Amino acid sequence: MELKADVQLTLNSVKDYLTGDNSDIIPTDTIKKHCPCPGQVKTIEGFALDICNHFLTAFKHVTRAKVDIEEAPWKRLEKNAVEHAHAFIFSPESWRFCEVEQYRNANAVIHSGIKDMKVLKTTQSGFEGFLKDRFTTLQEAKDRVFCTSVYARWRYNQHEEVNFDMAW
Repeated sequence: MELKADVQLTLNSVKDYLTGDNSDIIPTDTIKKHCPCPGQVKTIEGFALDICNHFLTAFKHVTRAKVDIEEAPWKRLEKNAVEHAHAFIFSPESWRFCEVEQYRNANAVIHSGIKDMKVLKTTQSGFEGFLKDRFTTLQEAKDRVFCTSVYARWRYNQHEEVNFDMAW
C-alpha cells in the first residue's frame, strides 16, 4: 500500500505569526515521525482518524487536525490466476482518497472518494434532445463514443463500526 498523507494542524495561538515565537510550532519532521506505521493500515479512513486522534490527544494546544490521504492503485501481479506474494503492478484505474477533519471535543467529519477513474463506452451512448441556442454547434447523435473521468466524493454520517472498504 502506497499512501500520500497531508496533515494540517491548527493551534490555539497565533504567537508565531504575531511575534515570531515558534515555541508552539510542531515541525513537519516531527509530524512525519508521529504518524503511525502505515504497514498496520487497514483503511485510509481509519488511518486518518488515528492520526487526527493522536495529534488532538498528544498536544493540548492543537485544536484541529485535518488529514488528507491518497492511496496509490497497486495490484498484486498474477501468473496463472495466482497472486504473487511480493510483486505488484501500478494499475491506475482510479485513486482512492479520504479527508478527515476533527476539532477538539468534536466528532470527526469524514469524506471519502474516488478520482481519475476513466470510463469509456464505445457505443449506445447517444446525446440528443439537449437545449439549443445561437451558440450551439453540437449535432445530435443517436450513437457515439463516450469517455469521461469520474470524480466522486461522499460524506459519512458516522464512523463508528463502519466498514469503509464496503463502500468500494
